[in-house]
Amino acid sequence: MTDPKVIIMLLEDRGRPRGSKMTEEDLMRLAKLAEDNVRLLEDLGCWKIEGDVIYYRIGCLGSYYPD
Repeated sequence: MTDPKVIIMLLEDRGRPRGSKMTEEDLMRLAKLAEDNVRLLEDLGCWKIEGDVIYYRIGCLGSYYPD
């Protein structure tokens, strides 16, 4: 499981344009969504972390184009 603190830190460290109306509550909501998305990807077998390496299966969730 990915540490939610890492996701929150990544969201907080990103640059914000001047006049950004993004609040701390918005950042926390985005962090929660990111945590839920990572958990879903792990459950589906699309994402795993071994040590410092992140494995992500390309095309795991399908695509918008028919095969």
